[in-house]
Amino acid sequence: MQGLLITLAVLVLIGIGFAALIRKIRSAESRRSRRWWLTGTISLGVILIVLIGTVLVGAITEQRGASRPIPDFSSLTSDTDDALVGKVAYVSQRKDVTAKTFDACATVSATSGATTTDLTCWPFDPQVPVTVRWVDPGTLEVTAWDRSAKPAPKAIWSKRVTTDGKVTSSPAERAVMPSSAGSPAPNGESLTSNDHDGNVTVTLTTPSGSRTLLDVRDAQIWWHLIGSSGWSPDGRWIANVDSSDRLLITTTSGSPQTRILATEVVTMAGELGTPAFAVAPAP
Repeated sequence: MQGLLITLAVLVLIGIGFAALIRKIRSAESRRSRRWWLTGTISLGVILIVLIGTVLVGAITEQRGASRPIPDFSSLTSDTDDALVGKVAYVSQRKDVTAKTFDACATVSATSGATTTDLTCWPFDPQVPVTVRWVDPGTLEVTAWDRSAKPAPKAIWSKRVTTDGKVTSSPAERAVMPSSAGSPAPNGESLTSNDHDGNVTVTLTTPSGSRTLLDVRDAQIWWHLIGSSGWSPDGRWIANVDSSDRLLITTTSGSPQTRILATEVVTMAGELGTPAFAVAPAP
C-alpha cells in the first residue's frame, strides 16, 4: 500500500508537469507548427496513460492478492501424532489480559503435539530479538540481542534453562548466535524453497530423485516461510515458521503432510538471520 501511494504521488507530479508543459507549448504555438504541438502532446499523453494503467493494474493485483486466504493446516495440538518424535523450542508470546501486558517465553513443544511447556518468561520487547539454542538434549540457551550493535549483534543477557524448568544465568559474552542454516539433514538430503506472491513450494532432493513436500498455491500474497527449515534427528519431519507466526511441521516420508504445532511464535530472530526455532538434538 505504501508503494502504491508513493507511485500515485509521482503520477500527480508528472501530471502537473505535463499540464505546465502543455501551457508552455501553447504559448509558443505561434512560433512552432501545430503538428509539432500535437505530436508532443499525444506522446506525453500516451506515457501518462501507460503509467496510470500500470498503477491501476498493480493496485488491483495487490488487492486481489491481499484478499486471498492464508493457508489453513490442521493442528497437532488438537489431533496429536505419536509418530512424530522429537521436540522444538521457540519464543512464544503470552498476553496478560488483566494487566494488558505481553510476556515472551522460551517454550518447548513435543512434535507430536502432546505437550507444550513454557520454561522461562520475560517482559516482551519488540525491539529486542531473542534466540533459542540447544546446548544439549536437555538444556536450552536463551539469549537477547542488541541488533544495533556494530559490527555484529551483541548479547544483552543470556540464560540457560533445562527442560525440567531449572534456570541459571549465563555470561552474555559467552552466548552463541544460532546457525542461520537451521539443523542439518541427517542423511545428506537437501531442501529447496521457492516463494513468490503467495505460491510456496518446498522440494526434497535425495540421491534417488526429488519430490515436493509442500505446495501452496494462490495464498495471500504476503504469506511466506521465514528462514531455513530445521530437520528432525531421525529425518522424518522438518520444521518451519511462516509469516503468520505459526510453527509448521511437515513430514518427509509417505504422503507429506503439513500441520501446525504452535501459534503466536515470535519470529524476530529472523531479523538476525537465524531461525525462530530450534529442533532438539537426539538424546
